[in-house]
Amino acid sequence: MSIKIYCKRCDSEIKNGDKFYENFPGEFYCKDCVEEKTITYYSVGSEIIGTDEEIGVYYNYNQLKEEIEHKIKWCDEWIEAYQNDDTKVGKFTLEFYKEKKRLFQESLKEYFR
Repeated sequence: MSIKIYCKRCDSEIKNGDKFYENFPGEFYCKDCVEEKTITYYSVGSEIIGTDEEIGVYYNYNQLKEEIEHKIKWCDEWIEAYQNDDTKVGKFTLEFYKEKKRLFQESLKEYFR
């Protein structure tokens, strides 16, 4: 029996005895092209509330305040970038970041009166 399997990414032949991965039936990747990663997620009880990219972890109130202030500055940068963009996407993006900024400012006022 002659089987030839090729890596979908680099097109190299995967030989019998080589470690390889299958994503979907017939979609194979060689060990050199696959990178194993670990995802951390947080749960409350049995409900997943988010991944490490979505959840903020703070050790004091000042860290939270600094993070919110950083997000406000980040929104300001986007607002500045899109303030003169008259395209439909530009106007939408501008309004999106203005609203995010408003919400962050409300959070800052609520938590740190």
